[in-house]
Amino acid sequence: MNNMTSRAVFSIFMCFTIFHRNTVRQWNHRYFSNYSTLCSIYSS
Repeated sequence: MNNMTSRAVFSIFMCFTIFHRNTVRQWNHRYFSNYSTLCSIYSS
């Protein structure tokens, strides 16, 4: 598995974790939107 792929898989996993937490409760909205931006950068 190449480095780029494992990093993408990891970031997607983190995105889902963060998103799930945010869904359960309003959770530091500014940080969440920053993380979403990071996720989109990783995905592209």
